[in-house]
Amino acid sequence: FMDDRELDLYFEYFNRLNRELLHPDLILILTVDRVELLLERIRRRGRREELGIDAAFLGGLNAYYSTFPLVCQKKYGIPIHVISVEQLDIRSPEGQRIFFQEVDAALRENGFA
Repeated sequence: FMDDRELDLYFEYFNRLNRELLHPDLILILTVDRVELLLERIRRRGRREELGIDAAFLGGLNAYYSTFPLVCQKKYGIPIHVISVEQLDIRSPEGQRIFFQEVDAALRENGFA
């Protein structure tokens, strides 16, 4: 895990290398808190390149991404909208409808629609 100093250094290098890169207007983050569910979805997909992913890796990744939105919001002023897909199957027509309603709401809340 990165501490604040390491994260600041990461963003400093990022900014130096990408001076002309524009910040996003809005970041949408899809979350699943239960690592077991993530592993189940990975197994169901059956992608060879994902076979080595384990619970410890996903737990660490979830921990990192839990702080990422705050950094984007507080440090860079980028609005964040979090969508939990733990109970949502975005491959189904109903899941897609709900997902796009969430996206539309996030765009409206932030003055983009």
